[in-house]
Amino acid sequence: MKKLTLFFLALVLASCKSKEGKIFAFIEDFNNSEISNPLVKQSKAYYINKKEANIDFILNATDSTITNDILKTSFPKILDQVVNSHPDLNSLVKDDVIFNLRIYNQFGTKVVESPLDKDNIANLNVF
Repeated sequence: MKKLTLFFLALVLASCKSKEGKIFAFIEDFNNSEISNPLVKQSKAYYINKKEANIDFILNATDSTITNDILKTSFPKILDQVVNSHPDLNSLVKDDVIFNLRIYNQFGTKVVESPLDKDNIANLNVF
């Protein structure tokens, strides 16, 4: 009986993930998936620390075509797809993890960066 109790205790402890473990799991899941939107050329998530991660989006657009209109209308749809495809993102943001959303043009030049946090995840209005 004692061995069985220890086994279940070990199983329960092993199944609990730390915040850092959840971030790594999200990043692995995100990087193994694809965003089906013609505007997105490539996307990748990176671990920064226990409270922060980056999500990079390379868009099929030049600097001159990445306008406020794209950032205000098209990008929230892309972000909504990400949030719906990766439910852990919501829970991580609620646990005070900040995701820096970085937008790059098709040539790899960073155009804009904005945090995704508790204040803006509900309406996905990050820009």
